[in-house]
Amino acid sequence: MKLEGTLLLLVTAAILGIAIDGYECKVVEFAFGDSLTDVGNNNHLSKSLAKPNLPWYGIDLGDGLPNGRFTNGRIVLDVLGDTIGMPRPPAFLDPSLNENMILENGVNYASGGSGILNETGRLFIQKLGFDKQIELFKGTQDMITRKIGKNKSDEFFRNALYFVAFGSNDFINNYLMPVYGDPWLFNDESFIRYLVQTFEQQLKTLHHLGARKVYVFGLAPLGCIPLQRVMSHTGSCQENTNKLARSFNYGVGKMIDKLSKTLPDATFKFGDAYDFIYDVITNPFKYGFTNSDSPCCSFGQIRPALTCTPASMLCKDRSKYVFWDEYHPTDRANELMAKEFLKNMKLKVTLLLVIVAILGIAIDKYECKTVGFAFGDSLSDVGNNNRLPRSLAKPNLPWYGVDFGNGLPNGRFTNGRIILDIVGDAIGMPRPPPFLDPTLDANTIMEKGANYASGGGGILNETGRHFIQRFCFDKQIELFKGTQDTITRKIGKNKSNEFFQNALYFIAFGNNDFINNYLMPVYNDHWMFNDETFVKYLVHTYEKQFKTLHNLGARKVFVFGLGPVGCIPMQRVMTETGDCQESTNNLARNFNYAVGKMIEKLSRTLPNANFKFADTYDFLYDLVSNPSKYGFTNSDSPCCSFGEIRPAFTCTPASILCQDRTKYVFWDEFHPTDSASEVIAEEFLKKFGLSKANQAGDAPNSQVPAMAPAANGTQVHS
Repeated sequence: MKLEGTLLLLVTAAILGIAIDGYECKVVEFAFGDSLTDVGNNNHLSKSLAKPNLPWYGIDLGDGLPNGRFTNGRIVLDVLGDTIGMPRPPAFLDPSLNENMILENGVNYASGGSGILNETGRLFIQKLGFDKQIELFKGTQDMITRKIGKNKSDEFFRNALYFVAFGSNDFINNYLMPVYGDPWLFNDESFIRYLVQTFEQQLKTLHHLGARKVYVFGLAPLGCIPLQRVMSHTGSCQENTNKLARSFNYGVGKMIDKLSKTLPDATFKFGDAYDFIYDVITNPFKYGFTNSDSPCCSFGQIRPALTCTPASMLCKDRSKYVFWDEYHPTDRANELMAKEFLKNMKLKVTLLLVIVAILGIAIDKYECKTVGFAFGDSLSDVGNNNRLPRSLAKPNLPWYGVDFGNGLPNGRFTNGRIILDIVGDAIGMPRPPPFLDPTLDANTIMEKGANYASGGGGILNETGRHFIQRFCFDKQIELFKGTQDTITRKIGKNKSNEFFQNALYFIAFGNNDFINNYLMPVYNDHWMFNDETFVKYLVHTYEKQFKTLHNLGARKVFVFGLGPVGCIPMQRVMTETGDCQESTNNLARNFNYAVGKMIEKLSRTLPNANFKFADTYDFLYDLVSNPSKYGFTNSDSPCCSFGEIRPAFTCTPASILCQDRTKYVFWDEFHPTDSASEVIAEEFLKKFGLSKANQAGDAPNSQVPAMAPAANGTQVHS
């Protein structure tokens, strides 16, 4: 394996929180798909009519003999795996396959002619559809569990990468062929809906079996493959077939986005390279090709040549042809497409290298396990306050959580995800559960970390006391110390120290120290300090807390700055004009400036400290000042409120919901919506030096429902 490939594999593992020592930490690949992904299964199916088992298949790979791939060289999956340092998974039906090979290389279950639907490709007599491939995967799991035990087996399969590529045959070798029943049972729209729903159930089954990091390939312009073009009078692409592919991609993309948000610990990515591949085919010279409408291996003018045989004529220069046969791309075309899929699926080489360079993550069992520990207020709370019996700051009523999981309140002070969820998802970090979750134990902490954040909490112990019960930063640090003791008792001091030093620490405080302390006359701090001395006192206290955290082993610390606090709806509604309160904003700016300087100093002076500060104030001010620039229509009032009765301190079942939650910056009087959190998280990633996560410029879009639910006659407002 190339040095760069090995490095990328180690770095990928570090990002995904995967240890590289022992079977439970091995990162391998499991592939599911059709002939675009098959590496030999069909050649071992005795009755299959879809076999690439004759020359000239495989002419440009290895010894030049047929190897089970439906092309002259590598398939897209080969190139992808080589790029990120993954071993190429052998075919499931390879007679030499055994448990040790699976543990070392993974498995490829793909089968030429197969599809999402079981009836797809039946004219090939024998093939393995997706349902059958999943069944075989389940058998693989049982085999590995017998060899290494359930716990190690579960970890091994959770850490694996899963590549899924289906859909081409469901159109080409099913819906578009009158010999099948589906063309008569469905129209285009209903067939795609049925196909995507079936695909969704299969992906859920895969997740249930342990798949967590799943990469799904979209369809290319199927109407432009040579077989489709030769059947048209003009030789042009068949646009009706292309439309089916585009519609399928759209439906699957939405479905994958939903699954990634709702399935536990799921990181599902969809690679839609349709536009890129269409450009390759329609502008081949732009990419170094001379032919994109006919196959390199054919019988000349006798078309279509359904397969490549020893009697076929080969093109003079295989690197100049997009297609190898009537269906499949050449090695060189696969290389180009693989690079595009890498971009679409966010498997960025640069991001991986940056994270390891910045964080210096170790690779060895528990010591290398990269999890997150979160400290903060209601912007980071994921359920702690809901378990504080006397707390008055609880997001425990609808409509909190309406766009997250099962739609019920989950402890987050918003309709969907918080910023930390999105930041963690972007770097492959598992979402840390709340410290007060009654199911939290040492194993969960070592797998996912812990979140100590508490709504109403602050840097100062007196902050938020009118909420009766909450965890301020000092208390959260105390709880973290208890967590360390728990882990040390389980795995010993040396391994525990390494585990906590490799962890990522996310800190977000300061809002409540102004909103629910200094700016409220009922607090002593309001009378004891002026703006300058209060900020100085606050930052001085914060610094001591960071030093304590560092003393406890925190080395890689990410600190979130404040937004324009004077622009939250709660502040604006208290002005006669409804404008931002600039005096409050000035406090936030001064706090950010001082904290930024302090964090920079600590990173220089504390041993092995890598502290990062993200000041996104200017970006957030632009967001609330120019919401339409970012796709929002409202940035001055909450989506969930009592209409004209303001301020509405919390969101309740009696609240009136806005009509389109994706168009509002604020969920309630204090907190951003899921959609706003997504935009803000992207900016934090940039500020933290993790901007390559969305290098392609395609910032993710929140896919929360457009229309508010209307239970029991609840009204919606626009």
